[in-house]
Amino acid sequence: MKLLMPDINEATQLLIYSHASRGGSVCLYRNGKVWNNPSALSILNAWNPKHRVVQKAFMDICGTGGDGGKLGVFISASLLKSAYKNNNPLSPQIAAQFLENFRHELDSVKQKATKEVLLEIGSRTTLAEDHLLSLCDALMSIGVDSHISLERGSSTHTEVIQSEALKIPVVSRINTDQVSLKGAMFACFDYPLTTYDQIQDALEQMGGFEGRPLCVVAPLLSREVQSTIAINRNKQVVEVYGLEAPTITWSKGWLEDLAAFTGSTIHTKLDKKFPIEFYGSALEVVIQDQSILIDPYEDHAEKTAERASLLLREVQLISHPHTQDLWRKRAASLMGSLVRVKIGGTTEAESKINLSLAEKALLSMSDALRNGYIKGVIPFLATMSSGVDEIDHALRCPLRIIAHNTHTSLQEAQTLNPIVHECFPLGRLSNLIERSLSISTTLGNIGCIIPSRRS
Repeated sequence: MKLLMPDINEATQLLIYSHASRGGSVCLYRNGKVWNNPSALSILNAWNPKHRVVQKAFMDICGTGGDGGKLGVFISASLLKSAYKNNNPLSPQIAAQFLENFRHELDSVKQKATKEVLLEIGSRTTLAEDHLLSLCDALMSIGVDSHISLERGSSTHTEVIQSEALKIPVVSRINTDQVSLKGAMFACFDYPLTTYDQIQDALEQMGGFEGRPLCVVAPLLSREVQSTIAINRNKQVVEVYGLEAPTITWSKGWLEDLAAFTGSTIHTKLDKKFPIEFYGSALEVVIQDQSILIDPYEDHAEKTAERASLLLREVQLISHPHTQDLWRKRAASLMGSLVRVKIGGTTEAESKINLSLAEKALLSMSDALRNGYIKGVIPFLATMSSGVDEIDHALRCPLRIIAHNTHTSLQEAQTLNPIVHECFPLGRLSNLIERSLSISTTLGNIGCIIPSRRS
């Protein structure tokens, strides 16, 4: 634990400086480049500590983005400092008991989000008002159980489109952040593709579909296959893209969902050739780094409905509630509607920035709509009493930092500073506190650190 304290203190100071900048930038120099994004996640990503376990832990607290990343790190760092000072790390049993009580407290204070609250939460991202209004209207019109897909638009305004499209996770290796394919074809394989021979038929027969792009989908694409795909695309022989199924336990089921939605027949190792009738198709496919969005032809509606019905029948045979819920969501995704929100800008760079801000706003706004919100999260944490001195001290830490950065007393910071009275989504708050306690108990109980050795 003693070895980690310099890194813990350094990370805390970096985030305190960032918080004091009030939306300005904190510059970090790394590998000859300057990182100046003021979010907690990006600062921690640019930071270069001695022990990466601390960096990884704090980045896990921040999660994939959203409000409150600094708040979570401050609470966790305070718990770790108390553990070091008192030589008494927080036990998992005490943390679990506090979390149970904390969730009950949240249920008693949560409020239902209105449009005004959602706009207030979203406005903290500094996203332009017209984009924010469109995003909020789309979110409120479709409800919390529907899905919104954010895309980069070609115009300066926001375009909201309701479609029957399907958005699913993939791993793609394209050099741009987004590719749109009109009339795309699909070649699906249920086994890893390791050699060119395995995709030769699928590529050669694309000559019969002149001008149409191809998506090759498989659990794994070797370097040889990826290279073949890239050469064909770059030399404009066939516009082909390789997509890998996500590494999840039901990846075969995921592939079958995709095949039903696109009208494909999955190629197996028992099939010697790739017949033309095995191809699937879609009206439009949008490829992003970690997902694809498929706008289908109406021809595949019957096959899609059959697949959704099969998933719902399988639910009756599954005993685990989490798996049941997952199967229902897959069926709903196949048959439900998707709202596509295209965020634009005057330049390509501005469009990318707007899309990034919209993603962060959507995370917090949808959370508040689904789980409710609390007004004044920092005073709420500061006034909680858990019966454990270390936890109570940590929960007051964010208020102390605000008082320090604004040169005010704790009382003045709690009553006069507008920051402390902001609305905050409850799902995000519960998740941040849970992660902070988990990381604190884990790092606080580390017996030793084994440094990596490179020959």
